Amino acid sequence: MKIRLHCRQLVLVLEGCLLLTAAGLLSFGFWFLADGALAQHRLIEEFERQSRAPGGGPPEAESRIQAGSDPAQASELKPEAARSRETVDEQEEFVPEGLVARLQAERIGLDVMVMPGTDSRTLRRGAGLVGGSALPGSPGHILVAGHRDTFFRPLRHIRKSDTLLLSTPDGSLRYEVKWLAIVEPENVDVLQPAGRPLLTLITCYPFDFAGSAPKRLVVRAGRIGTAPGSVAGRPADSE
Repeated sequence: MKIRLHCRQLVLVLEGCLLLTAAGLLSFGFWFLADGALAQHRLIEEFERQSRAPGGGPPEAESRIQAGSDPAQASELKPEAARSRETVDEQEEFVPEGLVARLQAERIGLDVMVMPGTDSRTLRRGAGLVGGSALPGSPGHILVAGHRDTFFRPLRHIRKSDTLLLSTPDGSLRYEVKWLAIVEPENVDVLQPAGRPLLTLITCYPFDFAGSAPKRLVVRAGRIGTAPGSVAGRPADSE
């Protein structure tokens, strides 16, 4: 009788622990999603405020974004020896502060603000500009990373010839998806600089994999034109 009572008490304790753990995980998940959604709302408001301001973005951002003024565009992402020891997830963090651009793909419902860096806090709140890549509006290679289960979730429906819109407070640039590839995390060839304006999106793959996904989805797009009031103000380019 005593043994049965002790067993029942132990089961109740275990049930209580499991319920508390489940509640904690649900609370964390809710906080994770809520924090990201709130951050995106605030970033979009700030982006639209800057877009309405005379002269577009703030002077310091404008000086970085003008074509040919990006200090990273003429240099490689990293020396070859350093790149060989890294993966597409481990590029060095980088300089500009605040929001960088707004990335949209109307057909698949993608709409996310892009911020500098790819640390966990940045990617929890939006997409991140990979360290060493060109800034929107420059003629170089722009690299943007995001989480497959939050802001880059719509990329599971991306396909060749889709149009991507990359906007700053100074204007917008249009890109056309040229190809998609599934690569190993160690494959850094996709991060190489280019002599033409490119946009590359990177996220983990497969999308429905439980745990840390083993592959990376790479979406490569070439610039095809500019919207009115474009950042670069140059004729269309393509890959």
